[in-house]
Amino acid sequence: MTEEIEKPISPRAKRPIYLSPWLVALAALALYGCTLNPWVNFRSLPLASQIMGWDWHPGPLSWRINPEYQPLYLVLTCPLRWMPLDWRITGLNVLAAVCAALTLAILARSVKLLAHDRTKEQRVRVGGKDALLPMRASFLPAAFAVALLAGQLTFWENAVSGTGEMIDLMVFAFLILCLLEYRHTRAEGWLCLFTFVYGLGMANNWGLIGFFPCFLAALIWIKGLAFFKWRFALRLATWGALGLLFYALVPLLGAGHHDGGFWEIFHEKLAEQHILLTRMPRYFAAIAAVPSLVPLIFAGIYWPSSEGELNPGARDLTSGLFRVLHIVFLAVGVLMFFDIAMGVSPRKMGLGVVPGAPSFLSFYYLAALSVGYFSGYVLLVFGKDVEYRWGQATGLLHLTNVALAGLLWAAAVVLPAILFYRNFHYHIQDYNNPVVAQFGKEMAKSLPPSSAVVLADEPARLYLAMGAAQHLALTNQYIFMESRELTHREYLRYLADRYPSIRRELASLPPEKITPADLLAALARRGPVYYLHPSFGAYFEQVYLLPNRMGGYVRAYATNGTGLLVLDPSGVATNQAYWHALERGTLASLPDLARTDLEGMPERNADAVRIAGYYSQMVDCWGVELQKSATEQNLAPNVKSDMLKDASEQFTWAIRLNTNNTIARLNQEYNASLRGVQPSGSGVTEEQRAYEMSNLERMFNQHGTVDVFRLNMQVGRFFAEYELYRQSARMFQRCLELVPGNAPAELSLAKTYIDMGALDAATNILHHIPEAALLDPLDRARVEALAYAKMNDFERVDKVLTDAHNKYPRIGGFPDMMAGFYRLMGYSALHESKDPAAGEKAAARWFRKSLAALDEDLNLRSNLSDATAHESEILRINLQRTEMQMMLKDYSNAIVTSTAIIHQDPANPLPILNRAISELQLGQTNAAKLAAAKADYQFLEKNHGPSHIVFFGLAQIAQKQGDKKDEIRYDELYLKNAPTNTAEFTNVSAQLHKLKLESH
Repeated sequence: MTEEIEKPISPRAKRPIYLSPWLVALAALALYGCTLNPWVNFRSLPLASQIMGWDWHPGPLSWRINPEYQPLYLVLTCPLRWMPLDWRITGLNVLAAVCAALTLAILARSVKLLAHDRTKEQRVRVGGKDALLPMRASFLPAAFAVALLAGQLTFWENAVSGTGEMIDLMVFAFLILCLLEYRHTRAEGWLCLFTFVYGLGMANNWGLIGFFPCFLAALIWIKGLAFFKWRFALRLATWGALGLLFYALVPLLGAGHHDGGFWEIFHEKLAEQHILLTRMPRYFAAIAAVPSLVPLIFAGIYWPSSEGELNPGARDLTSGLFRVLHIVFLAVGVLMFFDIAMGVSPRKMGLGVVPGAPSFLSFYYLAALSVGYFSGYVLLVFGKDVEYRWGQATGLLHLTNVALAGLLWAAAVVLPAILFYRNFHYHIQDYNNPVVAQFGKEMAKSLPPSSAVVLADEPARLYLAMGAAQHLALTNQYIFMESRELTHREYLRYLADRYPSIRRELASLPPEKITPADLLAALARRGPVYYLHPSFGAYFEQVYLLPNRMGGYVRAYATNGTGLLVLDPSGVATNQAYWHALERGTLASLPDLARTDLEGMPERNADAVRIAGYYSQMVDCWGVELQKSATEQNLAPNVKSDMLKDASEQFTWAIRLNTNNTIARLNQEYNASLRGVQPSGSGVTEEQRAYEMSNLERMFNQHGTVDVFRLNMQVGRFFAEYELYRQSARMFQRCLELVPGNAPAELSLAKTYIDMGALDAATNILHHIPEAALLDPLDRARVEALAYAKMNDFERVDKVLTDAHNKYPRIGGFPDMMAGFYRLMGYSALHESKDPAAGEKAAARWFRKSLAALDEDLNLRSNLSDATAHESEILRINLQRTEMQMMLKDYSNAIVTSTAIIHQDPANPLPILNRAISELQLGQTNAAKLAAAKADYQFLEKNHGPSHIVFFGLAQIAQKQGDKKDEIRYDELYLKNAPTNTAEFTNVSAQLHKLKLESH
């Protein structure tokens, strides 16, 4: 390298040619118009549901975050809401294409305005104060950048589908253009426009909050010290505040529709932006910023000349390194558009692919700017010769310059062409595949032929069904409902206002019966109710699903109905024909379209992956229903064999549609054992099995239902734990269908019947379980005792417990269980007896038995070798002993036990309170005990905060001590802290009133 002088070779340079932004916009509109998405996809569905009217309440609600309900979206899509329904989705997609075209036009203008005077080599070659590219081919950098961004897959997808992302990106691009226009013209109007649009954009897009430090630094960098002049700063702040007024648009609309107060909704919107801003791991943004933002920061630095360098070699080395670094930044920027490496591609990190995740299009836009700048650098530095001290560059240096400039031209032509071909041929055609529309139509075709209530747990499925029904002109005959929102009064009010039949049904229900489960059961008794997909949960304690095509008809249970529900032969045949036809038709090509890579990322169509997951769940559920029908009905052996084989084929289809469907694999393995054949395919590991069963709600929603004996037992216990007793009983009944006479399943079913109140059915099962059955004696005795306890047959409970304990004296859990039963029986006798004296006598009997059992349990645990490991259990037992001693009015022993507990656990206030109460009771005739009780109560008051129990005790002590002043004070404190709906509260109020009258 040698020193250059500021003299170009050709003094008569031709006028540069720049890329016209309008030409870019027209070309982009043509491209995206030809590849426009025909309908909706899952990324555009939230915004489409607003303008189509599928979303019952697109506005803000405290329990319903809606990121797509933003002020700028509302303003720009407002004209679409006036269009005919059939045109709206197309209009939304066209709006996205227009925004994409404008963004590309802005990019072309922005690349033209980039200053090329950052390094000495650039300053030698450019002329004029603006430092714009002076060559004839100045259009090339902008064309290269525009072509790469236009062909980038995430950008293209959002340009042909109305996701709303293009609106945000257009605002982002315009903000950068405002800064560049100001640098070019020095007209402060651009900065005023910048701050106004930034405020508007921030109200719409939480991403601009994250970019605020970068834009502020850029503004200060361009404006310099003049930025800090107070008049200028005040003017910008005023324009920014005007833009931020758009924050008020959504709260104003919400307040106008009585969705809440203005400030309440305003705070909710701010909290929503905070959630969206913080939910994304920051390292994602940092990784995406490295190949896009860092090069632009480097390009923005004005690198000074090195005239003062004494060593020419060092100067030449520095100049060479700068050139290499510029080329590297150009290569990294170009690489980002091909989404090759995770380190330089937001798409490779899953952003922009998974619905609900941000696409980070702003980083792709920054990368396009970077490509535009560094392309201009290469074109300028390597494509425009200057004179050296001894003449023109020749030889190897000249060849190198020509080669690099030529390589840039080749890359600018070839790489965008490759990008366009690859993304259109392998992705955009798949992206525009009507798989979402087909799924919606299949759901619509599954609906009942007559008017019906239609439900879905997931809004997306409901919206697609509504859209398809709308297209088929079936909307007016169906009432579409989001089942998970039935718990909210706003939604019930909306349904009542829109549908007279729902209003009548709600009016007919007693106020205490207006629950989702009761409403669903009432609707099912009145007319057809259809669920779009298999489901489970609290609603299905009063109703059940009768499978029909993709979903099922909702039927209300008969009173106390718990039997297994199976399709009749005609229903089985109808559904078999439906699924076989679907598998030969729509589903045949879906597995290939829904392919994923080793990391689980979609290879062809992300929507197809999601829809394949839906179908996989539904097919698995149908396979389970088919398997149940084959094993629960009295069928001919050949018919049963054919049905089981067909069920196996359904599980195979579920696995084909979603290779991660472990539940379908488990069902297939068990199906093979029912058929007596070897299971096909790879087995399921214990780790996979444990993972699936660790979250049964996720399992049901994603993969479907299970029909494996061992897993059915787990699912039944899960339902019982959440008090879903009917569904629990059905699972245990199914277990007994699969393994008749299984004692653990019979015992679990009996326990579930007890919880349901079906005591006769429970005792009938218990009586038929053989004595020799392999059961835990403790569990068996517990369930049998619980059945008699529910019947209030306490003598039988006592006999069951005593006999079992005598038969198995070495099982340590019996005393603890017996103590619990006797304690509850004592309280029941005390509270339910019509004769108080007889009730107290019966209760005392059970309390003594409970105390004896606790003493036995304590003795057993105290003799264990590792007593410290059971310290917490010993404390628990002693607390229960104290309670029983107090109920038996053995206050002296209660004080002794409580004192022992206090020594072991001094931080626990309960034993101190028990001791204080016992001391107060003995203090009727013992002043020392009364003083001790007062000390304990005062200790609790000082160290454990206000408690109405403590204040009541202190008031009682003051009364016995004749201290009316303290009694009044503690009565007032009691009334301030105690619940008001008790007899004790009434008595204390009367006593306080009496004391105040006496004091006057």
